[in-house]
Amino acid sequence: MKHYETVCILNPDLADEEYQAALSKSREVIEKQKGVVVKVEEWGKQKLAYLVKKYDKGSYVVFNYCGDPGVSSELERTLGLDDRYLKYMTVKLEEKADPEALLREEQERQAVGAASEEDASETEQESETGNPETTEGEENA
Repeated sequence: MKHYETVCILNPDLADEEYQAALSKSREVIEKQKGVVVKVEEWGKQKLAYLVKKYDKGSYVVFNYCGDPGVSSELERTLGLDDRYLKYMTVKLEEKADPEALLREEQERQAVGAASEEDASETEQESETGNPETTEGEENA
């Protein structure tokens, strides 16, 4: 299977339900073509460099997936027919990729990210309340 990444810009004025429906439709297209969705990143609303279909902002979404060559062309065909999508671009990342390995790597990244967020929140709480283990005399010594 090949590893692809598709960056999409959606209409910024979509309601949450419509936005989620557009994302789920794109996932379904990939899965119907026997592809595997590795990751979907929502980057939120960003200012565009130039007007696209009279919009100066857009909601960015990145689909990271594996599949046969027909998957990307079918996804792009579907995105082109859907008025909710302003622009899209697909890049082939790898010629031969193992979707299971990519999914495992992504789950590990998420687990490490969650653990580091917990550490950061604990450190933040200690700094807000003051660390009882250190005193001013110890810091100056």
